[in-house]
Amino acid sequence: MGRVYNALVKADRWKDHSRMVGGPNDPAGAPHQNGDRSEGAEAAYQAGAPWNEYRAAAREDDYRVSRSSSLFTEHPAALLRVAPEPPPPPVFIEPRASASIRDLRLDPHLPALTGNDELASERYRTLAVRLLNLGSRRKLRTILVTSARPQEGKTTVAANLAWVMSKASERRVLLMDADLRIPTVCRKLGLSPRRGWLDLIDRNSELPDALVRLDPNGLYVLAPRSSLDAYAGPVRPGASSALTPTDAITSSRVDALIKELENQFDFIVIDAPPILEFADAQRLSSIVDGTLLVVRAGQTRFNLVTDALKLVPKEHRLGVVLNEAQVDAEMAYYSRHKGSGKAGSFGRKG
Repeated sequence: MGRVYNALVKADRWKDHSRMVGGPNDPAGAPHQNGDRSEGAEAAYQAGAPWNEYRAAAREDDYRVSRSSSLFTEHPAALLRVAPEPPPPPVFIEPRASASIRDLRLDPHLPALTGNDELASERYRTLAVRLLNLGSRRKLRTILVTSARPQEGKTTVAANLAWVMSKASERRVLLMDADLRIPTVCRKLGLSPRRGWLDLIDRNSELPDALVRLDPNGLYVLAPRSSLDAYAGPVRPGASSALTPTDAITSSRVDALIKELENQFDFIVIDAPPILEFADAQRLSSIVDGTLLVVRAGQTRFNLVTDALKLVPKEHRLGVVLNEAQVDAEMAYYSRHKGSGKAGSFGRKG
């Protein structure tokens, strides 16, 4: 303690030279051990206050400094280990346009909607149940429906499937037409939308203005563009950017749009162009959860189906839908052509 005392005296920091180091008024042996005095403690020390008054002032200063520190003011959640609240789910706004199938001129090849073919309706219900069961076991919210070549019936399958899923699941289902060259979903349903998803990615419209609700099942339909826009070329008049169909599909804005739609709907059924003909379907098959390939009984050859499946990522293949097949034709296919994969057509006898 002698060295501490001599240093303080030499630095003229010890006012009362008669005070004993370590005496009753200074039990710690120094005016402040950490050498970090604040304003109240400094004033008490300069005034030569007794040690107990000096320590009380120092404790008050330490408390005031700690309350004003960034640990209390800037990071209370980190201090209390409280996790931030998750963002609220997006609010779904019903579309401004709706229609009932009783008031529409439906395509006769939509038995799930028209009820004119009970056997075909039952097959679509079976397909919907299988997909719903598959969706409960793994992530399956976006389903792409495509074909190897045109005129296979992919749009018919997509519309019937989406309609049955919207009723069977009692969840929010969207039917999205992604065929920019020959969009036929709304034509088969007898709908005339005023906006489409191209307006959404161009920021020219909001989702409630582009959707159409189809009652009584409550199926939501999203066309690529307005039905009044008969122009089907590569450039859309009035659009903010001139996009070819391939550019529109491969744009990152389409990826962002599908992610936004996933937050609004439980299932999304996408009608895509033929996968062997256009790169649009190849692109979409890589970003959706699963892909269905539609083939026409008696017309689609095995080599085309094989080539089409090669363009779909293996983890995204859901299966093949045999369209316009009779029961005896299906039995002939499974008994005679199962595993051949080189010759013949799907569903054809002999």
